[in-house]
Amino acid sequence: YVCWFPPYNLSKINDFMKRFSSINENVFAVGNPTNKKIVLLAGQHPGETMGLFFIEGAINAINNCPNILNDFSFVIFPTINRKGIE
Repeated sequence: YVCWFPPYNLSKINDFMKRFSSINENVFAVGNPTNKKIVLLAGQHPGETMGLFFIEGAINAINNCPNILNDFSFVIFPTINRKGIE
């Protein structure tokens, strides 16, 4: 592969999406939907894998600080064009 950023293992994102309430194949939600929402968008184009590493870190941070879900919910778009990185 030739890319500007290191490749990302898409199976990690698929595993994250299985653990949380999935809205559709490109987005998932964490927390109570009536709380204030924080939207995380990692990237749109297939070569923008650095955003996926950020999302992995953000999900780990949410898991390590579950009290944040008392006040906020998260809508997470790991990547808009998932088909482009498969």
